[in-house]
Amino acid sequence: MGAKGISKSYPIGKRFGRITVVGIPQTVKRASAVPGRCDCGDERVYFTGNLRVQAEPMCPTCRIASRPAKGNSRRHPLFNIWKAMIQRCENPKHTFFGEYGGRGISICRRWRDDFTAFVADVGSRPAGTTLDRIDNDKGYEPGNTRWATQREQMNNRRANVRIDWRGQSLTIAQAAETAGLETATLAFRMKAGWDIDRAMTTPSLMTKNKGVPKPKREPVHA
Repeated sequence: MGAKGISKSYPIGKRFGRITVVGIPQTVKRASAVPGRCDCGDERVYFTGNLRVQAEPMCPTCRIASRPAKGNSRRHPLFNIWKAMIQRCENPKHTFFGEYGGRGISICRRWRDDFTAFVADVGSRPAGTTLDRIDNDKGYEPGNTRWATQREQMNNRRANVRIDWRGQSLTIAQAAETAGLETATLAFRMKAGWDIDRAMTTPSLMTKNKGVPKPKREPVHA
């Protein structure tokens, strides 16, 4: 243990998760222990073995607060979204693991270990939206996650082809909306080799005929 009872493995000031060692090691119930202070201010004696093996040591009060309340959490509207996020990033058997965990997309420790923190950071889910990462090459973390509509997510896909139009960099969907065209129409024109000006400014028959009533058929008399 060294001079004056100071431990090289558990020196005063060393941190283990949220716990800071504040005293010299001692023996409690024949096991090695050390006085520690949690970030919340709680002070108590911790078994050194627990400090060493726990993913993020903390006082009992903080640990209870960090866990989703059983029963209530599972009925929370965001609980299944939180679980699905974890599955995509950590379960190799998940259908979309290759697009997430398989290419290095991870979840920050704050959200992975604490459902309540996830809810507090992302807020309530607006109708018609799903969880989206702003930068698709980064993980799920505060500042890179938002609630987005299907259109916003489609415009944010990694595989999107972008075109330059009058100083703007637009996805096909954005460009089609700007030009008043159907997305499929603009995509077909670009694939067919049309130049961007012609593709964007030529009205489509579908657009021209929108809202025009079809001619009535005369009844056929026997």
